[in-house]
Amino acid sequence: MLPHAMRYNLEVAAGPLRLVAEAMRVDGRGLSDLQAAQCAIEAIETLQQAIDVLRRLRDTKLDRAQLRAVAEHTMLDRGLYFNPRTTRSVDAVMKLLESAW
Repeated sequence: MLPHAMRYNLEVAAGPLRLVAEAMRVDGRGLSDLQAAQCAIEAIETLQQAIDVLRRLRDTKLDRAQLRAVAEHTMLDRGLYFNPRTTRSVDAVMKLLESAW
């Protein structure tokens, strides 16, 4: 889920995501925050592949039919308050979950 969530927040959190790129030892010299943030996402995806972790929701035991319920529950989760991007609808969460499917 992490790279998908990073992409979801990309436009409002490029600066902080640039720090992820730096932590992943991405050479961000000459890159905009947005470009460096995109490199951070790629670095996380590379790491996930290298350590063989599941990267798609379809590869878990989650039934696709449950995505709507997960999205609805997410809207009630207090952690959403701390997300960099304001999320006001179940449909926005569904879009994120579908991208991770």
